Amino acid sequence: MSLYGFTNHVFAYESLAVSAAAIGFTPSYFKQAISQYGRVVKQVFVTIDTNAIRFRCDGINPTDAEGHYMAAGDSIVLSGTQALNFKAIRVTNDAYARVSYEL
Repeated sequence: MSLYGFTNHVFAYESLAVSAAAIGFTPSYFKQAISQYGRVVKQVFVTIDTNAIRFRCDGINPTDAEGHYMAAGDSIVLSGTQALNFKAIRVTNDAYARVSYEL
């Protein structure tokens, strides 16, 4: 049985503070997957707490008015370049993205 689409090993977790400046996932987790496990990150599971965000997966910074909208309580699974290029920004107030990395 998988939890939120995860069928393999979840090796890392972070709470990402999403504020007024666009932010992406912590790059060291992608490097750790290769150096420690010899594998690439297969997918990233993200849930949003407290407040809404906007995000883009094309490497361009979102704004508080431009990008895909996620409300508090929403979740998404990203893979490949979507995860590598993910950038998020708050809509009005700071939010937290809870992030799990899967091999």
